[in-house]
Amino acid sequence: MVAALEPVIARMRRSGATAAALDGLNTGAVALMAGVTWFLGRDAIVDLPTALLAAAAAITLVRWKPNPVWMIALGAVVGLLIHAG
Repeated sequence: MVAALEPVIARMRRSGATAAALDGLNTGAVALMAGVTWFLGRDAIVDLPTALLAAAAAITLVRWKPNPVWMIALGAVVGLLIHAG
């Protein structure tokens, strides 16, 4: 969808009014993602082990930028090991 709309959006960026509207949409999308992240984090981080796991994942993502799929898989395994024993 992004690739299909790219030429249209490039044309819209040339106009001041539509560029401002697109900037507003981008700001709204970022705010929505931040809100969802906040609520998911609040519901998912419930104890010290999950807080440490979340912090380790955040540091790892920022520092080394691994593929998020591997982070999800590793987080699932570590979470199962923590809560199984």
